[in-house]
Amino acid sequence: MSKSLHPARFECREQNATQYVCNVLPVYVDYTGTVENGSQFWDSQLEKQVIDDKTQVVNYMRGRRLVGVEHAFAGEYKVDVFERKEDDGIESKYQLIGQSDTIVNFGHERLPEEADAVEKLMEWVSVAKHIHED
Repeated sequence: MSKSLHPARFECREQNATQYVCNVLPVYVDYTGTVENGSQFWDSQLEKQVIDDKTQVVNYMRGRRLVGVEHAFAGEYKVDVFERKEDDGIESKYQLIGQSDTIVNFGHERLPEEADAVEKLMEWVSVAKHIHED
């Protein structure tokens, strides 16, 4: 049974939102807490390489090589970062905790497939820009 993402379940207050870089990893992680010094360890292995005139982002997680592509959002598009809050153990609410102007989409050992959800999102954004440009 899927849950509805009804707008009443989202708390969006105007605030000075923290800036994030969203990393989409090709793994399932059953953990919702924070990781102390997570950025320090993640960022220390991050490198960018240019292959066939395309910039690839390479990083390692638990010894596995991840290759990604960086997507920048600008102008009228933005990425909001929400945190899930358990309300009563049955229903969740989502609170805006920050924003991002970059999504890095990773794949195992290679770039993500074209059928990947983030890659499809970027294709949709590109189409929307062409439709709505003056």
